[in-house]
Amino acid sequence: MKYIALIGTAAQQSYNRELLQFMKHHFSQRATIDVNEITGIPLFNEPTQNHIPATVQALNDKISQADGVIIGVPEYDHAIPAALKNVIEWLSYQLHPFANKPVMLVGTSLGVQGTCRAQGDLRNILNAPGVDAQVLPGNEYMLSYAAKAFDQNGQMTDAPSIKFLERCFDNFEKYVKALNAYLSGMSKIPAYFEKYLGIKAVSWKHDIKPGDAVAIKKTMAEYPELAGSDTIDFALVHKRDKDAALWKLLRQKVLERADNIDVWLDSRAQHLIQDPNTKVIQGVQIKRGERLLNTHANNGVVLAMGGFENNPELKQTYLHSDNLTPLGTLYNRGDGIKMAQEVDAKMWHMTNYESHGILPGITFKEDANERGRQIEHWPLLKNGSIFVIADDGTRYFQEDAKHRHGHVYTHGSWLIPMNNQHPLLNF
Repeated sequence: MKYIALIGTAAQQSYNRELLQFMKHHFSQRATIDVNEITGIPLFNEPTQNHIPATVQALNDKISQADGVIIGVPEYDHAIPAALKNVIEWLSYQLHPFANKPVMLVGTSLGVQGTCRAQGDLRNILNAPGVDAQVLPGNEYMLSYAAKAFDQNGQMTDAPSIKFLERCFDNFEKYVKALNAYLSGMSKIPAYFEKYLGIKAVSWKHDIKPGDAVAIKKTMAEYPELAGSDTIDFALVHKRDKDAALWKLLRQKVLERADNIDVWLDSRAQHLIQDPNTKVIQGVQIKRGERLLNTHANNGVVLAMGGFENNPELKQTYLHSDNLTPLGTLYNRGDGIKMAQEVDAKMWHMTNYESHGILPGITFKEDANERGRQIEHWPLLKNGSIFVIADDGTRYFQEDAKHRHGHVYTHGSWLIPMNNQHPLLNF
């Protein structure tokens, strides 16, 4: 990995400079860290000729070419130094090298917590429209009593501080790899269509015209008010939608490579195989028919989790209900979640679920082991007046509330709708 580190001050003496230099040498076997001064950047004043100073352009190019950015953050008057804010103003004017770029924040303090407010200040700035950085969440590295933290050779002397820095850097490397892989891959879907499927992708945004057999959208984005929403597009197989064309094409490509791809049905993954010492995931145990098979992975295991809508225990644990009707496949039983828990994976956003329908979160009651039906397709909803009452007989949400993928706009936020065991729809 190649990172660029920015010393967040123009001061000649800075313990943040020493910290970044220490990181450069300490992690040299794992990454290249190019430590940069921010001196020489002129005071930002929007140029009349849209001129970008050479020093700004050079810094922009370095950030653009790096896998991630590390910023040493001093604190002055409870905020970041003016010199650092000045750099970010230049790099969010016409140039935008921080956009979707992974950023790690570190800082030093003469006392106990002198960089904490500055790091919070900088997080807000890096999240601003036009900057749009992806700042590593958590992992707030703040080196206290910096004047005593380094020896005469610039080496940190406190073992716990070094260990915590190593842990933060480990998490940053994982964050960079995950973010770069995801963002890069999503942007290359049309190229993948051509390379692996042999077709030229149809752009929903640019190729679809009135009269095509595709649902016309006012905007591609589900949340058009968010920055960057105008860049969203969908790749289609042809000028139709909702006809399973991509699935059929992928199925055909798998059949054409039957000599290299084995398709196993009735084969349920049971456990991940983990090295007890290194904790590396080495393979998967699969129950195929009545046989247990230990399958070795050469390059890693991709765990496609699915959902847990058909697992009463997990529904009750995470969603506080065991009476939700599944709209998806009846085979989503949370197997992937259990396997991940066995190897000490961290669970995240487990209370999130997706509900569909004109009336948020409501579907028809079905018998056990039956899939639900989307209530929004029921013609009687289109006529007359309706209201919904909860288990206690009260009206508990606005029936015409805006909804986006199961989230309801309420009190200024998009939230998951409250569920009830047996809500009643009244006409």
